[in-house]
Amino acid sequence: MGDVAALLAPRPFEIVDVDGSKHATNGESNIALLETDGRMFRRRAVKGFGTENARNIEWLVVEIAGVRVYVDGKNIVVTRADLNP
Repeated sequence: MGDVAALLAPRPFEIVDVDGSKHATNGESNIALLETDGRMFRRRAVKGFGTENARNIEWLVVEIAGVRVYVDGKNIVVTRADLNP
């Protein structure tokens, strides 16, 4: 079961600051935030906790002026809503 869980685990986003801008990658997606008044952070959860279908979820969240962009690797959602995985 451990091998299957490792295959299903999301690739974690690494976030770095470079000369006032933020950059994130998980090896699958590369995201740059060039606005100094924006913010970038990870949002994590475990879906199906306590069941055999439990899996880790990780989103990268980029926010500028109340508009949020949620990235999970291949899927992107743009909204003003505060979403959770």
